[in-house]
Amino acid sequence: MKFTQVLTTAALLSAASFTTFANAQKPAPTVSVPVFSACQSDLAASNTQDPSTYFIFSDFYYELEDKRAYAVKALETMTQTFAADTTCANDTVSISLNDIQCHNVGYDICVVPSDKGDFIVSKDYVDSTNIVLAESGFSTLPKVRTRYDDTTLWLPDPALCYSDLLKNRDSQAYGLDGMSYRHYQDLRYVLARTTRDLVSDTAETSNDCAYETQGIETSKMQCIEYNTFGSKICAMTATNGGYFQYITARDGAVHVLFNRWD
Repeated sequence: MKFTQVLTTAALLSAASFTTFANAQKPAPTVSVPVFSACQSDLAASNTQDPSTYFIFSDFYYELEDKRAYAVKALETMTQTFAADTTCANDTVSISLNDIQCHNVGYDICVVPSDKGDFIVSKDYVDSTNIVLAESGFSTLPKVRTRYDDTTLWLPDPALCYSDLLKNRDSQAYGLDGMSYRHYQDLRYVLARTTRDLVSDTAETSNDCAYETQGIETSKMQCIEYNTFGSKICAMTATNGGYFQYITARDGAVHVLFNRWD
């Protein structure tokens, strides 16, 4: 009797393993997403401080368990909201859901690949999402080098410029150029410097924004590479006054997103 029970248990385990394997082999569903080049020429002017970033309200986030599905819905909302004509909305391509990569670098972000660039979908706050149109191309900005992890990164204190950075939003996007600092030894230094430029320039034209730096360990800025062109997604969440997100793209472009705390 015991021998029979062992065989039965083994058979059940084998069947369960086969079912798991079979499910894993099922192809992911296909989804329709817009084409980067079509949207780039068709979308109306952006509603952020970055010409390549579009802000949408995304309360549907909590209705979609799969972050990849959320990214698809966000792109659909973007095209419906900002398409100047029907090109961006109708010129779509079918891709596998597995082609959409989602990461967490202190916040959720998804990369939807396309023909001339990537749609970077960043869930920023309770019902706010920014979509960056990041052009493909080799970046001449430096790499992230672990030997600098123990150094200090000097960033502006965003708590002293909170309202001016957000501009009446839960999050705000800025388009900056990192090329002037490409000789720096680490990408994180470039991003810190462009952020200092952003806040110091804002402080010069505002009575409510003050520019003051704070030292934070360089290792606290998280970065991942998201395509073969060396483009990076980075985040600094240790400022204690809102947090910065960075997407680097072609020719040293730096897309900076500043987000309020919950």
